[in-house]
Amino acid sequence: MRLKSLFHDSMRDLCSCWDAMNNMFVLQYIAIKALFKKSINVVEHRFNTLVYKKLCGFVSREMQDLIFHELQWVNTVGTNSFA
Repeated sequence: MRLKSLFHDSMRDLCSCWDAMNNMFVLQYIAIKALFKKSINVVEHRFNTLVYKKLCGFVSREMQDLIFHELQWVNTVGTNSFA
């Protein structure tokens, strides 16, 4: 539900608009929280390695994905930035 659609009906009073906005924000918060919990608790197959073992359960999948790409970049380029 979009905030703009809440105000489509101009006959609503301030209290009903406030309640509708509050309900929308609470539902969005719950959805984001559930998505983040899933992101932390569900482990992708590529992260079942020793490198990521201590990160699983503490770091979101998006952050694990970022670390994965950085690690691949290091493996491709190397650690010596002056070479």
